[in-house]
Amino acid sequence: MAPDARGDAAVSVLKGRFKIWPESPLPELDSPRAGAFAARDLHHAGDDVFALVCEPDLPQRSRALQRLVNLSDDNLLRLLDHGLVSWTPSQGSRFVLIYDRPPGRRLVSDLRSQSGPMSEYKVIIQVLTPIAKTIAHLAERKITHRAIRPTNMFLGGDEQGVILGECASVPSAFDQPPAFETIESLMADPSGRGAGHLADDIYALGVSILALVTGGDPAAGRGAAQLLAEKMTKGSYHTLVGTHRLPQAIRDVLHGLLEDRAHARWGLEALGAWLEDREAKPARPSEATKPERGFSFGGNSFHNPRALATAMAVDWEKVALKDGGHDILAWARQSLGDDAIANRVLTALELSKRDRNDGEGVANPALVARMCMALDNQAPLRYKRVSAHVDGLGTILAARYSDQNFLRDASEVFRDQLPGAHVRMVHGTKGNGPAMARALSRFGHFIQDGGLGAGIERCLYELNPSQYCHSPLIADQKVMQIADLLPALERAARLAHKGPPMDRHIAAFIAAHAESNIDNFLKGLNKNNSSDEVALGMLGLLATVGVQTKAGHCPKLAHWIAAHLSPAVDCYHNRVWRAQAKAELPGVIESGDIVAIYAFLDNGEARQRDREGYAAAVSRCQKIDGLIAFLGSPAAKDPKKEMEYGHGLAVMLSAVVGLGAIATTLALVL
Repeated sequence: MAPDARGDAAVSVLKGRFKIWPESPLPELDSPRAGAFAARDLHHAGDDVFALVCEPDLPQRSRALQRLVNLSDDNLLRLLDHGLVSWTPSQGSRFVLIYDRPPGRRLVSDLRSQSGPMSEYKVIIQVLTPIAKTIAHLAERKITHRAIRPTNMFLGGDEQGVILGECASVPSAFDQPPAFETIESLMADPSGRGAGHLADDIYALGVSILALVTGGDPAAGRGAAQLLAEKMTKGSYHTLVGTHRLPQAIRDVLHGLLEDRAHARWGLEALGAWLEDREAKPARPSEATKPERGFSFGGNSFHNPRALATAMAVDWEKVALKDGGHDILAWARQSLGDDAIANRVLTALELSKRDRNDGEGVANPALVARMCMALDNQAPLRYKRVSAHVDGLGTILAARYSDQNFLRDASEVFRDQLPGAHVRMVHGTKGNGPAMARALSRFGHFIQDGGLGAGIERCLYELNPSQYCHSPLIADQKVMQIADLLPALERAARLAHKGPPMDRHIAAFIAAHAESNIDNFLKGLNKNNSSDEVALGMLGLLATVGVQTKAGHCPKLAHWIAAHLSPAVDCYHNRVWRAQAKAELPGVIESGDIVAIYAFLDNGEARQRDREGYAAAVSRCQKIDGLIAFLGSPAAKDPKKEMEYGHGLAVMLSAVVGLGAIATTLALVL
């Protein structure tokens, strides 16, 4: 049934412009993890559009999305807009992407059941040439596609040329079949592959060409682990091309596009030159010299540093380095004769000096991770269950946030400053490497702090600016922007809550998005502080959001907050001031203005005077107690001392009475 025939009974609306019908799926336009649905552009009724509805627990490519909106390219599916919509009652809010509908069918529906090989001419003219131009267009805007494969291409108008499909509904390369990913990308968890580089898109284009000219699946039934092992031992070209008989021109271009050394892989210039005359020949890699002595690990002798690093990363618990790891340093220097690797191993040893030492022969996972980086600095960061490139740490954290074992390992990754170590192994001390390492060090500080507004939660929101807030209080509302936080809490306030409108996730979400300094509020939230500091810290954080977002009145949230503000009032030592605050606070709360409530309770001048008056009173009481004790002692029988201390006691008592009068007067004035 057409969307119009259904009416608006079951319709979602994005930003008042796009209508989406949840009951009108378009399976032929589905992405692997995002369902396609009928949609309409209310501003341009004649345009043919559709919506992709993303999975709730997978992050989207937020940075790429900002650059892709309305990007015009004849061979790229155009993204019109994106955002949250209220989906079905059972599924709550969902993130959607709105695209122009492609004019033709999907080029290939299933790699394993293609209709047959595509001719060399068609592959070059309809696929290779236009997609290379689109990759270049994206690269100019600092965007990698990371989803180039035949099943993500659509035929253009009159079935001439192809249109590249979407690339932002899941983390970079998350949906890519293993054959289409480089060795370095394939080593990482699919959710931690990262945005990568132009060379990654070039490689995926090469595998796509191979799949089309052979009419088959380049993986040929092999899983990710087997493909990775074969690519590492035989190289990508021989692993994927195998025994296929290909035209010489296609063999040449595939040698260039499937080169495993990223720096030697064809770039856009080399590919363009080949497309011009079909005569450019890729440089063939020279055979690596095999060291005479291998390094023994796990019953095997390794002569290749990448192979050794991979084995150690998988079986890290079995790694028992001799002499604190200097055995690998000696092997790198003497057998490999590779100064660059030896220097990185030395860096790994230096960085590991502060690690906990569990004794000779005991695996130190942080040292093992650094050693793996040193042996293969192009591989992802690998530590226990974590395997991700540095630019993929945010997405893997978001995608696997429900896995508590993974979260523990990820916390240790940040605690031990492994991301910064990885950057050092790649960039050394040149360029922007040191600045990147320093920027990454703050995540270790968040873990070490561990309080509200820090911890792994803070890492999650800092690394994923568009990550929705996971607080159980508002998780169903999928709050992705700080401007939506107070309205979401206002809606949540309609339900009964025993605890305050603050938890680890809300504090971390605010901290990651706050534009002003909130350190004092976060310190106040520390559980070791007094209850009044906790109350004012919570209120201060929410008030900061109110100021930053110019939030309106939130009466229900105000009453929710008020139920936890007693300590902030009871902490006044002056009884008159305390009574006055209790009398006036309900009226301020009724205003529903969170900022006004904070301003009323955080009367810095009054609180300072109260503290000073209390301190002065305590000091005088201590002196009075001392004088009274003296008067009851044998020494007080001395007439001179009795007169002296008696006079002092009278002065003290009159001062205390005077302070009380002054405090009462000040309370009436204030």
